[in-house]
Amino acid sequence: MKKFDRIITQAREKRRKNYFIYVLAFSFAALCLAIFVNVKQTKLIFVPSFKGSEVSVKAIQGVGFYFKGALYSLSEDLVLSVDSKTHAVDGYLFPKDKIGREAVINLQQKEVLLNLSLEEGQRGDWYLNGTRVSTSSSGIKQKIGVGDIKIEINARGYHSVTKNLSWFRPQYTHRFKLKPIKFDLTVTSIPPGQIFVNKKRVRNKLPIRLFGPKTKINVTKDGFFPVEDQVIPRDGETYIERRYLLKPRPVTLEVDLMPPNGTLIINGIRRAPHNGALTVRYEKELRILYSKPGFVSTRAVMRFEPGGKGKLKAHLRTNESRVSLMGTSGAEVTINGKKMGYLPMVIMLPTKPHVIKASKKGFIDQVKEIKFFDNSEQKVRFDLIKESEARLRSAPKSYKTLNGIEMILVRPSKDKVFSLGAPRHEKGQRANEFIRPVRLVRPFFVAKTELQNKDIPGLDPNDKKPVTNLAWNKVALFCNQLSEKERLKPFYKVKGGRIIGFHREGNGYRLISEAEWEYMARYHNRKKSYKFPWGNDPIVPPGAGNLGDENSKAKIKKYITGYTDPYVGLAPAAKFAPGISGLFDLVGNVSEWVHDVYDLSPPVYGEIKIDPLGPEFGASHVVKGSNYNSASITELRGSFRDGSEAPRADLGFRIARYL
Repeated sequence: MKKFDRIITQAREKRRKNYFIYVLAFSFAALCLAIFVNVKQTKLIFVPSFKGSEVSVKAIQGVGFYFKGALYSLSEDLVLSVDSKTHAVDGYLFPKDKIGREAVINLQQKEVLLNLSLEEGQRGDWYLNGTRVSTSSSGIKQKIGVGDIKIEINARGYHSVTKNLSWFRPQYTHRFKLKPIKFDLTVTSIPPGQIFVNKKRVRNKLPIRLFGPKTKINVTKDGFFPVEDQVIPRDGETYIERRYLLKPRPVTLEVDLMPPNGTLIINGIRRAPHNGALTVRYEKELRILYSKPGFVSTRAVMRFEPGGKGKLKAHLRTNESRVSLMGTSGAEVTINGKKMGYLPMVIMLPTKPHVIKASKKGFIDQVKEIKFFDNSEQKVRFDLIKESEARLRSAPKSYKTLNGIEMILVRPSKDKVFSLGAPRHEKGQRANEFIRPVRLVRPFFVAKTELQNKDIPGLDPNDKKPVTNLAWNKVALFCNQLSEKERLKPFYKVKGGRIIGFHREGNGYRLISEAEWEYMARYHNRKKSYKFPWGNDPIVPPGAGNLGDENSKAKIKKYITGYTDPYVGLAPAAKFAPGISGLFDLVGNVSEWVHDVYDLSPPVYGEIKIDPLGPEFGASHVVKGSNYNSASITELRGSFRDGSEAPRADLGFRIARYL
C-alpha cells in the first residue's frame, strides 16, 4: 500500500512538472511570436566600410541588437555605441526615420598620441606618413590616426631613420638615437694656406676620416682674408672635398696729392682724390693717373703683395697756354670772377676751364667758357651788343599797359636827319617854328590813342573822351605812377608833388616829345616829309578828324568850308580811322600838350639835336596839333607849335616811353 501510494504521488508530481513545462514553453513561444511580429530590421552601412564581423554595435539606450550587418530593434529611441579596431563612434542617436530601412553611420578614426624624441643634442626633420611635421627639432608630440604609421627622421650629418609600425593603442612613446655619418675630407686652397679642421691644424694628412654631424674648417694665410666654413655630410656621402680660393686683402696707400681735388684713376677706376689713407682692391700692378685741368698729369705703376702698404706722392706742375681775347674795344675782361684788363688783350692761362666775361657800360655782358684740349693758342672774340639794340631785338611790336592803353613800337632810322619847323615862305608858318635838324636814335613806344578819362584814376572809368582841363603836372605824375606799377624807372623827377626835371636815360612813361610828335605827323611810314599829317595837299580829306567843320560854324568864328564830320565839340577817342602813322586823332579832336618846355630860343646853326627833350624845367610846355575848333592852315600843319601854362578844354595828352 505504501509502495502504491508512493507511485501515485510520484506520478502526480511528474504530471505537475510536465504541466509547468508546457505552460512555460507555450509562454516562451508566445513571447517569441510577439518579438518576431514587432522587431524591425535596419541595414547599417559604415563609413569607412567594414565587414560586419569587424564592428561591434551596442544599444546603450533602447532595445536592439546587431547581427551580420543589420540592426534589430524593438524601440524607436535608440542610442548606439559603435566600435572597431581603428574607428568608433559613441553616443550615436539613431534617426527614427531610418529604422526599418537603411542607415549610414560615419565613424571617426581613433588617434594615437606619439611621444617621440632624439638623444640629447640631436635634432632633425620629422616626417609622419610622408608628411613633414617638424623641422630641426629634438622631438615631437603629435596625434595621428591609429593603424599603420611610418616615422622618418632626417638629420644632416646623421644616417636617416625609418620606422614602420601598426599601432592601435592611445599612446606610443619612443626615443631614437641617430648614428653619425663617417666620411673622408680633403681640404685645399689657392694659394696654399694653413688648414684647420675642428681647430686642429692639418699638415699633409689628407684625406682625414671624420664623423658627423658638423665639421668646422678654417683656412688662413698672410695677406688674405681668412676662410671659415662648416661641412655637414649627407646620408650616403662618404667623401667630401673642399677647395677654397683665398681673397687677397686690399692694398693701403698713403696718398699725398698736390694740387688737391684733381682726378685720381687707379686701374681704370676713378677714386676720391683725398690725401691720407686710401684702400684699393689688390692687383699685382696698380696703374695710377693723377690729373687736373691746368696742370701736367702724372702716371705711376706700383707693385704690391696682398694686403701691402705703400706711399703715393703726386705733385703736379702748372701747364699754361696763350689766350688772345679780342672784340669790342675797351670792354672790361673778368676771368673766373677776377678783373684782368680790357679788350684787346693776350694772357697766359692754366689749361683748365675758365669763365671769361666781357662787359662795357651801355652794352650787354657776354660770358664764354673756354676749355683746353692741348697747349695750342686759343682765340676768343667778344663782340658786345648795345643794350638798346638788344632790347630792340626782343621788344614786342605792340603791347597794352596795365590800364589798357595800347602802345606801338616806333623804330626811327638812326642815321636819318629830319627837320622840325617850317621855312618862312611856307604858307601858315609862324615865327616860333624854327627849323631845327634832329636825329631820333632811341626806339620808343607811343600810345595809339590820346589819354582818355577812363585811363586816369579818379576820373570817369567809362568815359572814352580825351582828358582835358587837367594840369600838365598831374598828367606827368600819372606817368610816374604807371611806371612804378609796371616796375619801370619813373621818368620825371618829383619834389613836393611838383615836377622838377626828368631822367634823360629813363625808360618810364612820359608825355610824347615835340620831336617824336612831329616825326609821327610828318615822317613816319612816309618816304618824304609832308606838311600835313595826311599829305601836302592843303584840302582836308574826308574823315581826316574832328575839326572846325561846317557843322560847328555856329560856335566858332572860322570853319573849314566844304568839310564836315559827325561831331560838334569833343568826340570820344579813336572814332576816326588812324592816320599814315598808325595813330588815332593826330588830326583834330584835341591838341596835344607834349613833354618839352616851350622855348623860343633860336637853334645853334649847324647843330643836330639827337633825341631832343628840351630843358628840364619850365612853366610853359609845347602844344602840338589841331583840335575840334581848328580851321586854319597854320594849326593843321604838322610843324605848328604853341605853348601853354594852363590846361584848356581843347588840350589833351598822349603818352610815350623809351624802349
